Amino acid sequence: MDDKNRPTCVTVIGWIWIILGALMCFSGLIGFAFVQLDRLSGAGILMKAEHLLFIRIFPFLVILQLVIAILAIVSGINFLMLKSWARGFLEAVSCLFILFTIFLYVVIVLQCFMEPSGFDYM
Repeated sequence: MDDKNRPTCVTVIGWIWIILGALMCFSGLIGFAFVQLDRLSGAGILMKAEHLLFIRIFPFLVILQLVIAILAIVSGINFLMLKSWARGFLEAVSCLFILFTIFLYVVIVLQCFMEPSGFDYM
């Protein structure tokens, strides 16, 4: 099947994943810059975070996001080329996004019921 016979939905889904991957890569690079600036400034915001696990593991999450973003771009391009493995990978990443969204929602709801820690620094 060549590009002229490719279904429109495949083209749309492939381009959506390429754009999402590019946005994730941009966001990850901003996070990476924040980690580097925090390290170079000596402020140590990421190391002083005693209350939120998310902030302590932020550097790892940035690297993970960059890896997933690059894989999403590569898979989106290969999905446009009608490679069968790209479909399976994009389905798996979609499921991971759904699980991550549910996990993030649960963490946010649990944080709302915990004692606010914003006044500890005043």
